[in-house]
Amino acid sequence: MYRYGTVVVLGLAVLVGVVVAAGGLFERRLQEEPAAPAGTASVQAAARPNVLIILTDDHPVRKDFYSVMPETMRIFREGGRHYTNGVATTPICCPARTSLFSGQYVHNHGVIGNVAPGRFKPTRTMQRELRAAGYYTAISGKFLNAWNASPPDFDKWAMMLGQARYSNVDFDVNGTVINQPGYTTTVIRDHALRFLDEFEVADDAKPWFMQVSPLAPHGPATPEKQFTGVPVPVWRDNPATSETDLSDKPAYVREQGVAKRATQVFRSQQARTLKSVDVMVAALFEKLTALGEAEDTLAIFMGDHGHMLWEHQLRGKKYPYNQTIRTPFFVRWPGHMAPGSVSSDIVANIDVAPTVYEAAGVTPSYVVDGKPLGSPPRQHILVEYLANDQTQPNYQGLWTPSWEYLRYRNNTRFPRIETTDPREYYGPNDPWQLNNVYGDGVAGNEPANQAELDAMVQRASTCTGADCP
Repeated sequence: MYRYGTVVVLGLAVLVGVVVAAGGLFERRLQEEPAAPAGTASVQAAARPNVLIILTDDHPVRKDFYSVMPETMRIFREGGRHYTNGVATTPICCPARTSLFSGQYVHNHGVIGNVAPGRFKPTRTMQRELRAAGYYTAISGKFLNAWNASPPDFDKWAMMLGQARYSNVDFDVNGTVINQPGYTTTVIRDHALRFLDEFEVADDAKPWFMQVSPLAPHGPATPEKQFTGVPVPVWRDNPATSETDLSDKPAYVREQGVAKRATQVFRSQQARTLKSVDVMVAALFEKLTALGEAEDTLAIFMGDHGHMLWEHQLRGKKYPYNQTIRTPFFVRWPGHMAPGSVSSDIVANIDVAPTVYEAAGVTPSYVVDGKPLGSPPRQHILVEYLANDQTQPNYQGLWTPSWEYLRYRNNTRFPRIETTDPREYYGPNDPWQLNNVYGDGVAGNEPANQAELDAMVQRASTCTGADCP
């Protein structure tokens, strides 16, 4: 087949973006990679890519998880760029996914937790903007928790209804509720493959945007029958899972009481669910190759956020630590990103929408907080949790790969945190975040520039647009 333009594929166990206009990724790529043949740059810059986002659920950055996904790693890591500092600015499902769709921080888009997606503003999304710009739009899999209406601004959809089941799940398929008894990752794969065929038949020259969002490796992490009991890498402790002294952590962390053995079993089951995701990714790219699209496709693979697996004796998300904030982030775009390349830039879910807008030549009708991939590197990024949870305090802070500074905020269900545990600070010699040195009684341990950091957090906590980190 022949398509005018190029194709963009994004995968969300790893958030990745693409930029083709002057500035941004395209300009930096010209500095990093061999020059293209004469006469090709203007064609590439003017192209309208298709966009495919593959977004996994509760997917931490772990070598053992990468090892069970050889096809995904071949396609995305060997065939594209690995962003080693990919993050979710709010590590919980609905807020993180809305940040992906919108390119905005939670304090601007307003979806603060999983229970009330009614705050979701469908007018501020990639699917709305791209559809208005002449794109087909589609989604297969998970949209937002507790969202029971058809997802807005998609031409085609197969949306999971209800959450956290791996088989016998109801799907809203283009407005009709259908019970799908099969394994959900396989069902989601098959709908996505069908949508690609339907786009091809309907109008081969029209670009499309599609998100493919399996439940894996979210709990209960039930493997597909063919992968039940298959060997996975053995559990290996790291300094954070070996931590026994939690006296430096806030009381809400010390009180969790999670069982380590149950977490080890859960981790093995998560790894097995990712084997089905690997099969899905391979099938999608086999289809793109058959349709003649693989070499013209920008692909992003990422997780919506990470997950604690007994680091600091915690299990779950929401927490302000590396294992929930970091997420896989890979981008594949032949001719634009060197195969096997690695970037240490801080990139985030809020960068996906602005990256896609720049690649597609779309000026959004609202203000985005993120930046296209390839923009001047950040020095830090805001992380925040504002859900007013009765078991988890609100927080906002600054994150970098080498240090993190957090300020806790009171909420009506957790009213004492600013008095008892107002801050956490992990310095540059503590990559596993074992020693919160704020308030430890050791002279000089607090950051020397604490007043400046407090002011930076305050500015970031209400920032909009270009003023955001």
